[in-house]
Amino acid sequence: MSLGFRTRDLPPLTAEEAGRVCAMIERLGLLRETEGPLYFDRYMECVLYDPSLGYYRQGQSPIGTAGDFVTLPETTPLFGETLSRMFAPLYEAGLERTLVEIGPGTGRLAGQIAGALARAGTPLDHCILVEPDRGLWPRQQAFLSTLRGTEGTPFEWCTNPPPEWSGLLVMNEIVDAFPVALVEKGGSGWFEWGVRV
Repeated sequence: MSLGFRTRDLPPLTAEEAGRVCAMIERLGLLRETEGPLYFDRYMECVLYDPSLGYYRQGQSPIGTAGDFVTLPETTPLFGETLSRMFAPLYEAGLERTLVEIGPGTGRLAGQIAGALARAGTPLDHCILVEPDRGLWPRQQAFLSTLRGTEGTPFEWCTNPPPEWSGLLVMNEIVDAFPVALVEKGGSGWFEWGVRV
């Protein structure tokens, strides 16, 4: 029985991309020399979030049809509208009308939720987008400024979650980008996987 997997050849790296790959390999080698074993969580943190070389630190969103992957809010507003229908009764019952989105990508999900809540008569008092890559803030701001129904929503950007707030938290397609330890239980107990560079 065939599962029908298809393969796709990736385009060759540009000179700039190849240079970044080489620089990242050097960075990982230096980490191994200075910190000892390069465990998977540290490797993942570096390749995704290194300030100058990390995948999510390039100042452009990899999300969307022109990017590396597409998330549901990029294809339809129904996800944001569905969440807003779940959130509205909570806000109407007295929960502070604050929404915090961690890893907002293009800002589309927060905008869809804010717009749908406003149209339903339950506008947000505050929407906080937690985006560690400040290079994405202008793109998110530009997108949200064009989205119908969000005109009265006060949006705020920060690199880390606020220490104190009350309201609702949303994260979409973000948990898979957390640097996590990779562990396995073997015959002699638990061990943590590392990466060889």
